[in-house]
Amino acid sequence: MITDTYFKLPDNWVDAGRETYCNKDGEPVFIGLDFGTCFTKAAVRLHDQLHVVTWEGVTQFPKNYLLPSEVSYINGDFVLGKTQRFRTNLKTGLFYKKFKKDSVEAGAVCIFLALVLRYIRAWVYRHLGKHFRSRKIKWGVNVGLPAEVLEFSVMTKTYETITRTAWLMSQEKIIDWHKVMDYLQKISPSEIDRFLPLDAIKLDFCEAKPEFVAQLAGYIQSPQRQNGLHLLVDIGGGTLDVVSFIIWEANQDSDDEYNILWPSVTRNGTQALNDYRCRGTKVVADIFQHVLDATSFATQYRLPPFEIRKRDSEFQEHIRRRIFKVLHMTKQKRYIRAPEWQNGLKVFISGGGSHVGLYRNASLDAANGKTKQSSQLVDLPVHPDLMDFNDFRNYSRVSVACGLAQDPFNFGIIRNAKDITDDDDLNTQEKFESVTKDMV
Repeated sequence: MITDTYFKLPDNWVDAGRETYCNKDGEPVFIGLDFGTCFTKAAVRLHDQLHVVTWEGVTQFPKNYLLPSEVSYINGDFVLGKTQRFRTNLKTGLFYKKFKKDSVEAGAVCIFLALVLRYIRAWVYRHLGKHFRSRKIKWGVNVGLPAEVLEFSVMTKTYETITRTAWLMSQEKIIDWHKVMDYLQKISPSEIDRFLPLDAIKLDFCEAKPEFVAQLAGYIQSPQRQNGLHLLVDIGGGTLDVVSFIIWEANQDSDDEYNILWPSVTRNGTQALNDYRCRGTKVVADIFQHVLDATSFATQYRLPPFEIRKRDSEFQEHIRRRIFKVLHMTKQKRYIRAPEWQNGLKVFISGGGSHVGLYRNASLDAANGKTKQSSQLVDLPVHPDLMDFNDFRNYSRVSVACGLAQDPFNFGIIRNAKDITDDDDLNTQEKFESVTKDMV
């Protein structure tokens, strides 16, 4: 029997999440859902306060704000976690293999999200119930997507379709695989409002938003905030997300605008690092373990320290080149005259691997290779509305969820890379400068 160390059957109180108490005149509760390759994180906003969801009702994972992204089938029902019949690598299977709304991968993701959404509602009743003035709630859900995925409208609408279906299935007593697949097969993402209208499934809104914009919510409201060109490097368990973008606010009364210049998602997260360290050996590193430095990794797994250090050096160079490519394309094609190429660039580091020296060094080396003055690594500022979260060193791991837990109208204006003209000729440069003159 295959059972994850952290697996547990759901506590009895989790079952209360099947009920929504939905009412259009109810108190608004905004859910921010960060579906990660290795871990899923969530936050809820109630009465202008942010709360990070803890998963003690369904897992024994030490950091209770992290939920392993795994789903199993046991005793005729689906549960979160890994036991006999399980699926893992859910996000990778959906977005980076074959992206089809009626695939087995999409069905597994839908069931996982249904269980997650059911749990979040139960968690709200259990931990925040005393803050409600009545038993009427108006639910809204924002889900995060990498900037590169958001470039494809079909993928975005398909993910929203899966999430809406998951919200509906989360209200069922038992989630039935065939029923889930039937919904996914018959629903057209382009006609989602006809097939699954929000009021019919007891939901106020359900939207996909760029993860990097959500991560910046704390920065945008902090004294550190600056307009202009930035770079964000998000190191997850499965993927490395890198995006260059411009923050722009024409004046104090206008919405923030985010211009995505060059997004990149590659499978170079911390799991890839550990796999590279173990290549050619019989060692299999624990993907849920804190990422160790080269010496500690070699000691724990009884591998030659000099060989692990050599491989780390090679992997760091590989990461540097990935990040450098994003900056190179940004400078050569997208924003040639950005003052940051002269003055230095702000590079945000986030994700579960944000404290791994190898990734930090690669990010700074790549940025300094494109700017005349030294660039600056910046850890994400904590969101000012966050309550009852003490692991500030690892705030970046929940930053996406926190930023997503808000009214979708508060995200500002987001312009995808495909909608922004290249800065590759004089006329285009003049047009671009006219748009960005207030940014610098």
